Amino acid sequence: MLLPVESAPTLNISIFRSIIGQYENLRAVNTVPMMNAISHSIELQVIKHDLPVNFYAGFERFSKFPAQMRSYGRLGAAARRVYVFGVSDVKPTPISGVEYVAVEPDSPLAREWFLLVNTPDFWVLLSTEEVAGQDEATGGRKFDGIWSFDATVVERASLLMSQVMGTVYQPVKQRNYDQQNMHIAEISAGIIAKLDNAHIEKRRSWAQANTLYYVIEALAKAQNSLDVLKDVADTLNSVFGASGVSILIHSRGDRFAVAAAEGETGATRGQLQAVNANTPSSRVATQGTSLLIGNMRQENEREPLMPTSQALLAIPLVGKQQVHGVLLIGHLDANHWTASDQKVAESVGQLLSMWIETFSSESHNDPAAVSDENLAMLRSSVSQMITLHSVLRMEGSPNPRQAELIKQLDRLTMAMAQQVSLNLLLKS
Repeated sequence: MLLPVESAPTLNISIFRSIIGQYENLRAVNTVPMMNAISHSIELQVIKHDLPVNFYAGFERFSKFPAQMRSYGRLGAAARRVYVFGVSDVKPTPISGVEYVAVEPDSPLAREWFLLVNTPDFWVLLSTEEVAGQDEATGGRKFDGIWSFDATVVERASLLMSQVMGTVYQPVKQRNYDQQNMHIAEISAGIIAKLDNAHIEKRRSWAQANTLYYVIEALAKAQNSLDVLKDVADTLNSVFGASGVSILIHSRGDRFAVAAAEGETGATRGQLQAVNANTPSSRVATQGTSLLIGNMRQENEREPLMPTSQALLAIPLVGKQQVHGVLLIGHLDANHWTASDQKVAESVGQLLSMWIETFSSESHNDPAAVSDENLAMLRSSVSQMITLHSVLRMEGSPNPRQAELIKQLDRLTMAMAQQVSLNLLLKS
């Protein structure tokens, strides 16, 4: 249901400005990721406990709301009523239990992102205003704001909201602080968990980017020597975070030789391994597709070359006419590797495959050996690096070392392309 502007004659009120003037010390919210984390935690608390609240949310513009349709559908079912404020730049989709309050473009609320709940059992205010400049974390819109569970602050915001809505304000006469403390504890725990996960993912993203950086650097500088595989294995072991790495190269028939082994493995360099057993390395070598095994013991898997690993990435080194080898990356902890780790490992595998084909005795220094398959493999690896670039930039301002890494990724990719005569890629 859309409430027209006329139904709220005092939409020229600024929730943020009216609050911040009295509670300057509460100014603490200044990044969009923080605002998202707080907003989602408050919304989830109402949904989780089916709280019969009046829920007020400001989105600046209705065009910013569609991404929240699913969660606000659940909010509309849980809350007494949900009011969504915004400039009516698009026609909002009707949601049961949700009323849209149209805001004029020149209204202060057109620049404010807020959430307000005020009941005897739960009360909270998030109030922010868009300001000039860029968010340091995302490079996007920048906000200034407050977040408070203080009853006096929430009462003040509720009085303002009653004026905005043109209703009579009815203060909360008695508050249940035990319930409020429970809600605060749950919200705080949820946000801390999200922050911990964000830090873990940020570290993982940088480990992935560093891994590609060092692998590309090693391959770009390498001559026709399998010694470079030891450098790649060492990078995967020390930078990517593996507990053990083995690189197998096809020898003859169904036999593969261990070309490099680092960390905790059951392999030694030069060891010959047949691929006729039902092991991850054998299946990858014969089928030519990668595997991510989250829990070796639980999935009844056994890999003699990585006997202590509980999580395993097995990546084929696929050439034009055959599988050149297998890359095994293990970790002692089950479920350590993620889908994004698998993509990075596959990129490393593609780069290794291209290097093997380009510098094999049959094709070394032969421009005709540069195939469409090699081009496709390098393009895929470059695409993975571009994806990592986007993730890293979204995660905040990089320090000088990290900023230099992002530049080096592009430069070294180009250097490697030149090294293997893939000038076509640079011109395409």
